[in-house]
Amino acid sequence: MNGTNNQNEILQKIDAYLNREMTREEQDLFWEFLIENPQYHDQLQLQANLRAAISEGASASKPYGESDNPPDMVESAPVHYLSAYRNWIMAAAAVLVLVVGFNLFKVTSPEGPSLALLDDLIRVDNIDLFELESIAATRGEHTGETTELVQLFDRGLMAAIEGDLQAALDIYREIIRKFPDQNWAAKAALNAGILLYNDAKYDESIRFFALSVERSGDDILTEKAWWYKGHAEINVEDYANARHSMFMAFGMDGVYKREALRQLRVLDAFLGYVDFDDIDPYEIDP
Repeated sequence: MNGTNNQNEILQKIDAYLNREMTREEQDLFWEFLIENPQYHDQLQLQANLRAAISEGASASKPYGESDNPPDMVESAPVHYLSAYRNWIMAAAAVLVLVVGFNLFKVTSPEGPSLALLDDLIRVDNIDLFELESIAATRGEHTGETTELVQLFDRGLMAAIEGDLQAALDIYREIIRKFPDQNWAAKAALNAGILLYNDAKYDESIRFFALSVERSGDDILTEKAWWYKGHAEINVEDYANARHSMFMAFGMDGVYKREALRQLRVLDAFLGYVDFDDIDPYEIDP
């Protein structure tokens, strides 16, 4: 008895669909039902054929212009239209299943294909302290710099080498405060960012690297700040901003150009901007 009731209910839904009595939401649910129960599509197609035949017969028996309904109001649906629509909806459903499944796999599985891309990123655990900026490198060009500035940079470098992170950070903050509009502020900000990075305080380091970019008037310094900022963002899993930083480092056309391109292409693939298979292997392992 239940089978008969279900059959009648399905026939009623088919009638409602062909009569265009369903809302958009009800139509979507109806097609979801047909996708899950393809055997009932034949029933829908049969009903549509019958209606089309009846409609054509009625139209043929009347002079042109005397149809009960204007051409754009005919209720029946052509069979070829339904078939094409079914094929399209089945294909769309298959794609949807793949996309949803991929996204779930990407988010929930540590071995997911997109997460595996991140294994190809260059990872910097610690930045060598030789990367710290000092005033000595430019003393010859700026012989008139104040004794205070020279002493601050020297003291900051010594504190960093001795492992006194807090003292070094205090000194670099003082330089930024006293020389806010000079390249020395950019150097001090870069140094503070490096020390914080090595202490795994990536969020703070990102702010100092960004400040270094903002204050820098030197391309080499700017490139280095973008490069390390991108690494800090990778460590906090901010891959969209990491991609931007790597793009900026690449655009500086300096010593990090090739490595930045490698990072950029991996991040592009992970973020879905390009297909990983389309990337030249040389750009991943130059």
